[in-house]
Parts: sequence; C-alpha cells; structure tokens
Amino acid sequence: MDEMHATPAERLRPHGPDDGWFDGVYPHLHRVACVAAPPDVDPDDLVQDALVNYLQLDNPDTIRSPRAFLTTAIVHLASNERRSWSRRRSAVARLGPPDNSRNQFPSDLADLLGVPPRERAVLYLHHVDGLPYDEVAELVGCTPAAARKAAERGRSRLATALAEEGNQ
Repeated sequence: MDEMHATPAERLRPHGPDDGWFDGVYPHLHRVACVAAPPDVDPDDLVQDALVNYLQLDNPDTIRSPRAFLTTAIVHLASNERRSWSRRRSAVARLGPPDNSRNQFPSDLADLLGVPPRERAVLYLHHVDGLPYDEVAELVGCTPAAARKAAERGRSRLATALAEEGNQ
C-alpha cells in the first residue's frame, strides 16, 4: 500500500507486518516516561505524544530504530513539560507567601523528581534497565560521554539532596 494512503496502524509497523510491535515496546516507553515525567504529567500522555510525532513523520521508514526515536521523543517532551512546570511553579510562588510548613517525612521520590529529566532518564536506563552508556546515549540522543556525565550529575544531585535531608 502507498505510504500516503497507509493508516496510522500500518505506518507503525516499521519492520514488517508484526501486529505486536508497539505492544512489545510499550512497557519500555512507559517506564522511561514514568521516570522522566514531571509529577503533574501522565506518563501515558508522553508516550502518546511521542507516538503521534512518529506517526506524523513524512517518511517513518528513514528511522533506523523507532524504539530509540520514541524514547528520545519522550525525554524531549518530558524536558519541555518540566520547563513549563517550573514556570508555573515560579508563577504560583510569586502569587502568595511561601508555605512554611515542612514535610516531616520527605520522600526519596521527591529527590528523584528534582533531577532534570535527561539525567533521570540516563540514570534509569543505565542503573535500572542495565543498558550500557552507548545504548543509553543513542536512546537519549547524546554522546556516550555526555550520557556518562549526565549520570554523574544525576547521582551527585541525588547524593546532595539525600545528604541535606540527613542534616535536617
């Protein structure tokens, strides 16, 4: 069938007529979205937006690895959402006096959410999924050296946040 007249489902099959392709890659994409997404963004929304970006490509056959494309798109979308979230939080903070109440039982998840999305994604892909930095770099859209540096910065931010919690 001509690419121009293909349905979105047909365009999603980059490697032939395997109807389960997206079902197989979805758990990975969802995990990456969960790690990279700001707290007020549904990870499934990031996966869906990345999929829409893929389906809107003029020629998706030029994408060597749709999984890598979708993973990279999710990280970029999460970064965009994080910037929007940060701007909204700043605007709310300017509206009223700061809340002086403090959570007596802070969560490590809050510390993890304080790490920028790309660094969170690199940490997750390397330390949880066990991928080597070469593969992480390809998925996140950077060089292996930049992926190593992002992981180093992320670990450093987490260590600093956890040390500050211990001192309070």
